[in-house]
Amino acid sequence: MSHEIGTATTEELGGAKLARRFATRIEKVRKLIAEPTKTGKLRKAGKQLKTFSRQFGAAVAKGKIDPDLAASLQGLAGEASSRLAGVIAGG
Repeated sequence: MSHEIGTATTEELGGAKLARRFATRIEKVRKLIAEPTKTGKLRKAGKQLKTFSRQFGAAVAKGKIDPDLAASLQGLAGEASSRLAGVIAGG
């Protein structure tokens, strides 16, 4: 997801403010899951990912984000959330 956001133009992501917000949120998730020694960090990562999905969905609903990019990122976010939930449940 960070690659998709990093390679997208700011116009595709709804402007500089939204692009920065999404990149920051995904970076927080990456840091939290880099060395997941505790379930608490994984839960925080899940919460950050859920917040990203909510904010991203709102921007898509307003038509601020390129539809092709939106479909791709929403699919990746959903997959990441599912995998993270599985790891939390199993650990």
